[in-house]
Amino acid sequence: FMVRRGGGKFKKAGQLELGYLVKVELAANQNEHREIFSAKEVKVSWRHSHIRENHQAFYLLCFFLETIEKIAPEETFDEHQELSFFRLLSNSLFYLDKSLREGSFNKKKHLMIVPAKLLYELGIAPGLDTCTFCTTPLNSQNVGGLLFQEGGYACQDCLREHVQELVPGNSDVSETYGLINSVKHLKYADCQNLELFQESNPQQLFHYFCHQFHLEPESIRSHTLI
Repeated sequence: FMVRRGGGKFKKAGQLELGYLVKVELAANQNEHREIFSAKEVKVSWRHSHIRENHQAFYLLCFFLETIEKIAPEETFDEHQELSFFRLLSNSLFYLDKSLREGSFNKKKHLMIVPAKLLYELGIAPGLDTCTFCTTPLNSQNVGGLLFQEGGYACQDCLREHVQELVPGNSDVSETYGLINSVKHLKYADCQNLELFQESNPQQLFHYFCHQFHLEPESIRSHTLI
């Protein structure tokens, strides 16, 4: 999507920024085989007010958008999935901007909630209820670690046999496990009230996400900024 200088006598440029929600009315396409469309009118439906003023928040915005871009389908249109992506992105940016306005911005919290919600939306969230090997019921006391290949958590006893598959950051597994489990049952707005422990590690979810989509962590360049 590219916006050039505006129309009218003074050719005033449109005031669009990364992360704005815009409504676009397309002009009639004279060539049905043409893949590039012209916008007849562009209206900003929602704009953030504070993200641009905080570099860490702006880097988060870039990270969220780039992550979705990596996994969003380009050629096939899945209405349910498209709506899920839109809902998650719009919620994440709205509450990111809101936290800055209220002085409650916590970078780690946004880095935990957004990937966790995305994994649930896509149906690839790690298994939380039982150990992936022995099916022992899991809780914050006996959970051992998040495993790549098995797509879930193992208990502490089984963990000793599968150390080589651990997602980076599993030293803080119990706190992160509890937060993921909470996010599963909460609406996005309610997630903002979650207590975030210092030991919670966003890297666990990020590396797990990359593994599920066969992505190298370095391929999401904005991740290095946060």
